[in-house]
Amino acid sequence: MSKRVKAPRKHDPEFRKQAGRLVIDEGMSVSRTAADLGIASTTLDTWVRKFRDGTWSLDDCSTVSTSASTEQSPSRVKLPSSSQKKSDQATQMEIKNRELEAKLRRMTMERDILKKAMAYCLDVPK
Repeated sequence: MSKRVKAPRKHDPEFRKQAGRLVIDEGMSVSRTAADLGIASTTLDTWVRKFRDGTWSLDDCSTVSTSASTEQSPSRVKLPSSSQKKSDQATQMEIKNRELEAKLRRMTMERDILKKAMAYCLDVPK
């Protein structure tokens, strides 16, 4: 009985870009992302290094920095008026909305990547 050698899987560039975005833009760990996607962490680490050193490009990559948008204004000496309180509440709600939209984009991207990973896993070579 001879052992069947597994051929290396080829991942399309879009899959690599999305996986790279999860690590680079979203700040997820390489090992966690690789485990979620069903690929070797060394493979994902190689991809991330290639994106970071400029060998590969994350075209049309949009980074969302939630830390800059959540900074609060310095405290004020005067007590805020009722209109100022409403304005502050609206600002806080806008910040929360931006955070939730960023989280939704991230979760949607993760879902799409996992769908593609499942397609690779279920693809039986002929």
